[in-house]
Amino acid sequence: MNQIASISVYVHDLGAAKRFYVETLGFVVEETMGDYGFKLSHPGVSLVVLSGGKRAEPGYPAGVVLGIPVSNAEQAAQRLRKAGATLVIGSPEPFPLGRFIAAADPSGNVVELLELTQP
Repeated sequence: MNQIASISVYVHDLGAAKRFYVETLGFVVEETMGDYGFKLSHPGVSLVVLSGGKRAEPGYPAGVVLGIPVSNAEQAAQRLRKAGATLVIGSPEPFPLGRFIAAADPSGNVVELLELTQP
């Protein structure tokens, strides 16, 4: 068990999830699986989105959080606001490798957008 086969996100609305991940975050649909879900790609990572998710409680869920690098956290927050996304952390906050903001997808899964200033 020394590799990861997939990263999956369970959602309650496949259409809303597809709009969020594709139109708002820039993922590309790699494969569709009917009513079951779809596979997305983003430079360097693939993500499987599956039907049947339970909405997360407010704040961060006890689960997988996706981290996507961005060149500017403020601009990323503006883009997400313009797209109507729910921001969990809307103003950049520091962390050891830079700054980040966080948004929730339509099912409540948290996605962090990371402005990396340290390698």
